[in-house]
Order: sequence, then structure tokens, then C-alpha cells
Amino acid sequence: SDLELTVQAITNTCRYHNIVVDCNPKDLPLPGKRKGGPDFVLWGNKVFAGDVCITVNKPNTVFAAKIRKYKSFVKHTKATCFPFAMSNTGLIDPKTSIMLSSIAHTYNAPRLPKDIKKYAAISCIIGQALGILRLQCRLPLVTLSNDEISKKNVRQEGNNTDGEKEKSDSEDEEDSEDDGNVLTL
Repeated sequence: SDLELTVQAITNTCRYHNIVVDCNPKDLPLPGKRKGGPDFVLWGNKVFAGDVCITVNKPNTVFAAKIRKYKSFVKHTKATCFPFAMSNTGLIDPKTSIMLSSIAHTYNAPRLPKDIKKYAAISCIIGQALGILRLQCRLPLVTLSNDEISKKNVRQEGNNTDGEKEKSDSEDEEDSEDDGNVLTL
């Protein structure tokens, strides 16, 4: 979904900037609950518990709601709440931008805010597009790892190990008509 892809984009970007990050930590539920909690946690001299919310409304209303939701969590864990509020069009709340700047300063990663804004917005929009494709094609939800995607996309001309002759582009087009409801990544 768009939320999962956005969380993954944020955590991957933090790792790229050498920030220790936990994605969906299962051992940090909200107080009084067995599950839930932050979507990611940034570890270091200062700990940030991030919760991503993608909304069709104004992201600033969601930012305030997340601060209230995590009030007792912050009290128990001493972590700083980091609501990542974003609209479904990729617009990031101004308070989220301020928090990103603070995190960048804390972890000495000056390009972090720009990179997270860019990759989170792209991931959100890609997630929505994939959701629409799944609905239109009635496809099951399938998650592929980066290795699986690259194996499917890499095509080595002339290195066919099955002994079959290479198909021409026109043969590929003919075969794709028979595939029915298949989404090729």
C-alpha cells in the first residue's frame, strides 16, 4: 500500500544517511495495547518514534492528532514523537518539515529532509497507482523484494539456459495478450 511504501522509503533513506532505524518495531506498542505503535524508530543520542499518516485532508490536522495519540508513549519511552503527516498528493505538513530539519541536525545529515520529502512523496504516489492497478485488474496483493524485481526485469540477450530460442518483440506482444489479468513489474 502507499503507507507501507512510504514507511519503507523513509527508513531506507535514513539508513542511506547512516541513521540506525527500526522499521515497524513490534516490541514498542502504545501503552495499554498489545500492538500498534510507531511505524519506525530512529535510534541515537536522541530517539525519534515516527508514525506515518497519509490523508486526503489537510496534513496539519493529522499532525496534531498524532501528537495527542503518542503523548503517553513519549512519557513512557522518553522518545520524541515524530508524526510524518502527508497528503495523498505528496504534500508534507510544514510541522513535519520542521521536525525533519531537527532530525537532520541531530544526526548531522543535512540532505536528509530533502531526500525524505522526495522519496516519500514518490513512494506514496506509486503505492496509490499500484492500488488502482490492483483494483482495476483484480490482482492479489503481492510484495516482491528488490532482488526479485531485479531478477524479473533483467533480461540477458542470448543467455537462455532453458535451450529455448529468444523470442522477438512481436512474439512477446502476442504472448502478452494471453496472460489475462497479470501485472508485470
